[in-house]
Amino acid sequence: MIVKHPVLPVLPSAAGNFFISSQEKTSSTLRAELGIPEDGVVLGTVGRLQRWKGMHHFVTAAESLISQKNNIYAVIIGGPHHLEPDYAVALEKQVRASPAGKRIRLAGPRADIADCMRAMDIFVHTSEREPFGIVVAEAMALGLPVIATKPGGPEEMIVDETDGILVESGDVEALARAMQRFVTDRNFARFCGLNAAKAAVQFLPAAFGARFASALNDLVRPHHSGGEKPAPV
Repeated sequence: MIVKHPVLPVLPSAAGNFFISSQEKTSSTLRAELGIPEDGVVLGTVGRLQRWKGMHHFVTAAESLISQKNNIYAVIIGGPHHLEPDYAVALEKQVRASPAGKRIRLAGPRADIADCMRAMDIFVHTSEREPFGIVVAEAMALGLPVIATKPGGPEEMIVDETDGILVESGDVEALARAMQRFVTDRNFARFCGLNAAKAAVQFLPAAFGARFASALNDLVRPHHSGGEKPAPV
């Protein structure tokens, strides 16, 4: 492919400010709604129910951990997608057939996503080749320890073992090990959560605006032939 014009990537932004400041329900209220005890450890994920989003991998990995510990719960927030309505049905069957199914919640589509994520202890993102993953940035803004997949967009946000844990997409065993590590090593989980919240600042709208303006200025300068400097964008 021949590129006639320079191309500069500008990472998008997430509604981090909204997620940080918006709260209508407490974690206790949401856990009660989902039948999760206050002292339960919640592994959660958010996304539309499509196969490439990997929720079936999330369920399989969570099963192994739930079978070992009686205080682990898994929650999936999201509804069926019109392109793959059968996937939601298959996911429900997988949960019903699982020995750990009583502690796996399919919460469906919800409007109170930020509150739901606050009720989670660990956020898990299992997509295959995720283009970016805005929900990952939102989870980071909330200070959640995040497990996400590579290759893909999360690699642009997460420094492995510092801001979270990156695993190969589709590697269920690695996913389960990452879950296990965050559950058993709470100091490491807190370390990653604090670093994630700091790193997420770069994905707030103001930071995106600055990056976009900088990219535009960089594109304008090489083509400016006059004696005057181009006006900043």
